[in-house]
Amino acid sequence: MKKRTFAKEEKLKILEEAEKNGVQPILEKHAIYPATYYSWKKKFKKMRETGFRHGMTPGHLKEIRQLEKENKLLKKLLAEKEIEYHLKEDLSKLTENRHYKSTMLPTFIEESDRENQIEIAKEIYSEVHANYRHLADIRFKLLGFVPAISLIAWAEIIGNISEIDFQLAIIGLLIGLLGLRVTHGIRVYDQRNDELYDDLISRGRKIEDEWNIHTGIFKGRKTGCTKDVFKKMVNHGRGLSLIYSSVYLGWGLMVIYYVGNLINQFL
Repeated sequence: MKKRTFAKEEKLKILEEAEKNGVQPILEKHAIYPATYYSWKKKFKKMRETGFRHGMTPGHLKEIRQLEKENKLLKKLLAEKEIEYHLKEDLSKLTENRHYKSTMLPTFIEESDRENQIEIAKEIYSEVHANYRHLADIRFKLLGFVPAISLIAWAEIIGNISEIDFQLAIIGLLIGLLGLRVTHGIRVYDQRNDELYDDLISRGRKIEDEWNIHTGIFKGRKTGCTKDVFKKMVNHGRGLSLIYSSVYLGWGLMVIYYVGNLINQFL
């Protein structure tokens, strides 16, 4: 028999014909040695079509399949890392205008009894939340009380202005100074409440952080991220400053008015 080279497709076709029509007729038809046929059959059984590649052995095939398996695993890990990166990126965008920093002071001493810490932490957290709401309520009441009382006082005084003698000018000046002093006292009280308010928020964040809460009532609160018509950042501090500065201005103008009236009476 003359030796010839068979392509992969020819080998597969010969194996298929031998399965259907018997081995011997196919060997005679294609002039193939039995050893060659059974070598092809053995390679196909172990390595399928890959076995017909030039120089391919079972060891090579095993190595290739291991590399393919590792390649799939690497692709999977890469895809997971990419998803994780995008999730972190999206989370970073969602949290960029939120407060997450808390106090460095721990809620408990490390050597304290761990068994009762959860229940104690719940009680502390509940108390922190109650005080936080109480201070917020005081703040809103002061924001309504100070301007309202001041406006009523100014309207009453201005409505009774006609001819002001020396005595009325003195009384008006004293009322103006008293109004400034009371307003300043309330402002100082409110500033102290602000300190307690911020401390309660920080303590609440610390407890939520120790409970592994990502975004809670205190942890992750929105920060001021919009601006007013004057291009200033909108926040509680700026709102309070605008209100109290207006009240200061009102009482200050009243003091200036009565001081000017007294000066005119002496001239």
